[in-house]
Amino acid sequence: MTDADYKIVPGVGFSKVKFGMRKEQLIELMGQPDEIEEDANYGDSPDDKVTVLYYDQDGFSVSFDKEEKYRLTEISFESDLFVLENGVKIGQTVEEALSLLEKAGYEEPSLEDLEGEVSPNDNTEAYTYDEKNITLWFDDGILQTIQIGPFWFDSDTIKWPK
Repeated sequence: MTDADYKIVPGVGFSKVKFGMRKEQLIELMGQPDEIEEDANYGDSPDDKVTVLYYDQDGFSVSFDKEEKYRLTEISFESDLFVLENGVKIGQTVEEALSLLEKAGYEEPSLEDLEGEVSPNDNTEAYTYDEKNITLWFDDGILQTIQIGPFWFDSDTIKWPK
């Protein structure tokens, strides 16, 4: 992949990986994942099922939501090769990442303190930018995961990228 392929595009995806793709399309494009987690329960209801493909060597994972007919609805980036707007990438401090997004015109994020919830010894915080459907996950003040989803027309309708 080239540098352009590592550019995270909010509401769309990255490279040729776009929200709304089917699992088979993604595998054809990116190859076989390192791991597949079928029908994991990720919500409050037993019907909240997703299939997750892990591309550990490439530093990302993708989720396909049952409620959306198993279309691609979430991408998580865990490699510093991937870059979000204005240079945000894995390994930065909370201050660095939030400052860069503020300079890019992002609204104030909401903060969820998950200390001890993810792992007993972790100091985990999640900063969410609802308008962009982006969450930045920090452990001990260092960015570990950039998680993005598609944009929405309203609370029921996803705005799938073209």
